[in-house]
Amino acid sequence: MIVSDANSHRVIGSFPIGNGCDGVAFDPGTRRIFASNGEGTMTVIQQLSADKYKVVENFTTQPGARTITLDPTTHHIYLSAGEYLPGTGRGRGVKPDSFKVIEIEPINN
Repeated sequence: MIVSDANSHRVIGSFPIGNGCDGVAFDPGTRRIFASNGEGTMTVIQQLSADKYKVVENFTTQPGARTITLDPTTHHIYLSAGEYLPGTGRGRGVKPDSFKVIEIEPINN
């Protein structure tokens, strides 16, 4: 993931995240960036100052859970997910009735 200054177009930092990222959310209250990765991981990056960021943690979610939204009031993150049928690549189907929303509560560190 690249973090840049939108006004100056200057790159502030580059951070490793998982494969298959579909979405990124920024929580202005906690100053955290969340990257949901299709491989089933979440990367959390903390903004320490305008020009300084660090990776806080990577944790397991569910393979395919990569579409993300964030509630800025509760700081909860929501991912949509389903179980994939056997196969490989983007053309494989999703198991019927396996859709779910994963709710992730904020961390306190």
